[in-house]
Amino acid sequence: MDFLVKLAAELNIDADYTRVAMITFSTKAKIAFYLDSHRTLESVQRAIYGAQFVYGDANTADALRLARESIFIPRHGDRPDVRNLIVLLTDGVGNVAPTRTIPEAEKCREAGIHVLSVGIGMENTAELEELVSDPRNDNVLPVSDFSNLNTVLAKVYEAVCDS
Repeated sequence: MDFLVKLAAELNIDADYTRVAMITFSTKAKIAFYLDSHRTLESVQRAIYGAQFVYGDANTADALRLARESIFIPRHGDRPDVRNLIVLLTDGVGNVAPTRTIPEAEKCREAGIHVLSVGIGMENTAELEELVSDPRNDNVLPVSDFSNLNTVLAKVYEAVCDS
């Protein structure tokens, strides 16, 4: 969670500037908060620390579907004139409904959502390479373990700013 809090601290969190949402996922995906749920950095950081992280399987497909269908919609704070970005943090391949994972990522990209992934402790990043937007090499960020997440903070921030 510290990585997410640090990333949020680098952003200009405000209803008129950067809006963030968060989905947690293991066996099931769950919306922690929407784009319009928080208007200040402090509020976002409290929500991140308050989010429930459940360990288990990786239902990446449902997380991507929820982002596309429930987060990036005007009713929950999406703005049509602002590019949307998913930063997918995962420590495993999608093993719940795995045949839906790549099609869900394709639907996100077709909807104009830029997908970037941070793979934590994953030796094989083939699935991540199929999930992310082009150029693939720039959008898959592997790290050896959770303690090394800060090594990709600048690259994630750059992707957020580019969007």
